[in-house]
Amino acid sequence: MPERADRFADRTENVCGRNPVAAVCDICAKRPSFGNNVPWSKKKTKRRWNPNIQRVRAAVPGGSTKRVNVCTSCLKAGKVAR
Repeated sequence: MPERADRFADRTENVCGRNPVAAVCDICAKRPSFGNNVPWSKKKTKRRWNPNIQRVRAAVPGGSTKRVNVCTSCLKAGKVAR
């Protein structure tokens, strides 16, 4: 019988049928922030706010282009040359 890690390896690599994008901006290093859901009953549960990360093709020094993970606030501010 295969090991548990081997049986579930394909499930952890590809979540929800798509490749997971790191929730970190390559420009400003914005990453997820953590807090609590607080309902009316005050029963707190942990939650996580992810930045809106987009994978864009950006110009890098040297004249070539590269795919980078950028948050939408950096895109809107014009910090990325596309």
